[in-house]
Amino acid sequence: MRSGIHLTRGQPEKRRKEIYAQARKGELAKLCAGVYINGGLYSKLPAWHQFMCRSLAHLHANPSLIGAGKAALAIRGLPYGDVPWEVEAYGIGRSRRKSIIVHPPPRKTQLTAQRMALKPLTVRVTSIVDAVVDCARWHGVVDGLVAADACLNRQLVSMAALERNVESKTGMTGIGAAREVLVRASALSESPQETRLRYLMEEAGFRDFIQQVTVRGHDGEFIGRVDFLFPALWAAVEYDGKDKYRGTFGDEPVDAMRKDLARQHALSSVGLTVVRVDSESMRTGRWLRSLEAARKSNSSRGEFPRELWSR
Repeated sequence: MRSGIHLTRGQPEKRRKEIYAQARKGELAKLCAGVYINGGLYSKLPAWHQFMCRSLAHLHANPSLIGAGKAALAIRGLPYGDVPWEVEAYGIGRSRRKSIIVHPPPRKTQLTAQRMALKPLTVRVTSIVDAVVDCARWHGVVDGLVAADACLNRQLVSMAALERNVESKTGMTGIGAAREVLVRASALSESPQETRLRYLMEEAGFRDFIQQVTVRGHDGEFIGRVDFLFPALWAAVEYDGKDKYRGTFGDEPVDAMRKDLARQHALSSVGLTVVRVDSESMRTGRWLRSLEAARKSNSSRGEFPRELWSR
C-alpha cells in the first residue's frame, strides 16, 4: 500500500497470515491490534510523526472513541509540545488501556466530534478548541501554550472561543493550567520554540518585551525583524531553529549564514545587543546569562529610540 498501512480487519485469512508473518520478520511494525505499518518507514519517522500514526491506529481500531488533546492535535499536524506515548481519547467511563487513556466526556458541554479520513484510516477527533484546552488541562501550561499559540497564529481558533471552552469546563481536572494559558497565549509566536522561549523569559522576570518587531537604521532603512525586542535593555532576542542553515527557507546554508551575520552587524550598529538562542543554549540557560548581562550594561541608557522600531 502507498500509505504503508496494513489492516487485518476484513482481510481474507491468507492475507492476514501474510501480515502476521511480515510482522514477525520485522518487515511490519504493529501500531495496535489489527493495524500495522511498514517497519522501515516507521523507524525513520520523527517521534511526533510516529505518535500521529499510533493515534490514528488506536482510534481507527476503537471507533467508539473520540481522539482528544494531543492526539487530536497530532492528527491535524498541529504542534502540541512534548511527544507522549499514550493516546488520549474521550469515551464512556474512565480507563487506561495499553497505550491509550480514555477520559469520560465533559458533563457541562457537548463535545463536537469531527470525522477525519487519512486513507485507509478513518477516525473521530474533538474540535481544535477542545484539543487545545484539553492539552493544557492534561499536560500543563507549556504544552498548552505551544498548542494555543500555534492555533492562534494560524487563525484556526479565536481567543474568545478558547475562553468559552475553558469556562464550560470549570471544575474539571487541570482547568487552572488552561486558564493560565489564556492569560499568556499569543498569536505572534511563529514556532513552538518561540513560545517556549517567551515562557522562559517571563518566568525569569524578563517581561518587558515586544514580540515580532521591525528594526530600522538611523537612515530609515529596513534592517530586519526580530523575535523579541527589549527597548529598556537595548536588547533583541532571537531563536535560531535547526532549519535556518539547512536551506529550508530558500537560501543556501552559506548564503543564509552570511545574511545572518550582516543582519546581526546592522542590529549591533544601532546599539542593540543581540542574544541568540538555540536548542543547546536554551537547555543550558546560557542565553539567560547573556540577557542578564545586557540588563546590567544597558540599564542606564534609557530606552531604545522609538523611531528605530515598529510592530
